[in-house]
Amino acid sequence: MAQRPLIDILLPTWNGAAFLPAQLDSLLRQQDVSTRILLRDDGSEDGTWDIVRRFAERHGQLLPHAGPRLGVVGNVDALLSRSEAEDAAGYFALCDQDDIWYPHKLAVSLQAMRALEKRFGPEKPLLVCGDARCVTADGRPLHASFLKRMGLPPDWGHDLRHVLVMSHALGCTCLGNAALRRLALPLPEAEAIFMHDWWLLLVAVSFGAVHCLDMPLLEYRQHAANVLGATRRGRPRQRLAAWRDGARRTQRQARTFLERYAGQLDPARRQIVQAWAFMPERPWLLRRWRCWRQGFAKPGLARLWT
Repeated sequence: MAQRPLIDILLPTWNGAAFLPAQLDSLLRQQDVSTRILLRDDGSEDGTWDIVRRFAERHGQLLPHAGPRLGVVGNVDALLSRSEAEDAAGYFALCDQDDIWYPHKLAVSLQAMRALEKRFGPEKPLLVCGDARCVTADGRPLHASFLKRMGLPPDWGHDLRHVLVMSHALGCTCLGNAALRRLALPLPEAEAIFMHDWWLLLVAVSFGAVHCLDMPLLEYRQHAANVLGATRRGRPRQRLAAWRDGARRTQRQARTFLERYAGQLDPARRQIVQAWAFMPERPWLLRRWRCWRQGFAKPGLARLWT
């Protein structure tokens, strides 16, 4: 085990007592990898911290910390920063408190990461993600593939235009390297980005590489307390409003990305990010034409963002 590269599992918790024991068990059953679990509780008011303390007493690889309420993005930023400051782990894995990881999840992801490093070099920001099997709160099957449920084709995510408008990197499946962690930190404020995993994806696509495994790596619970999850269908007007709100959030995220990395992006990528970031300032008809002309559309039906 000492010869295997260390992976930091970053586990933010908040009022997760209902599902946390099963998730911790699955993290501790990861095969053929060396891990430590960096856990930060975000001011839980249920029995989460009692569960964490019991597990930590029995398992030395679980390193918990309790802090004031920071929200999801702030909590992940604190965990990423802790991982970076200790500089011991060459890789980090994002983790939710309510899923169940398959025993091979990290080993398979690490194998794919090694292939990326061989091709692009470990100094490049690299990200590996994968699919998930959606289940109900009590573990009953819902969807065999989260990515297919979201309508994402296998070739999605290789173009910066793709990942500016829709992310294929399900956060709880993500494995990143130290170069990605270093370049992505600090995470922006929650209001300035869509979500932390999408930010990491943008950094990796823009400056390194991403590989998405075409296989489920975990059971992804869908329940009322999910921050994000598989798309919930609604009335056409509600869905249209959600698409428009989502577009604005991704464009705000693009502006934040541009403010941080404009001087580091190559001219072609900078132009792409600028085009999406400032799309809302164009007249409606011109927005539609530019979305079509420049390839900014979600997969499936050619839904132009407005």
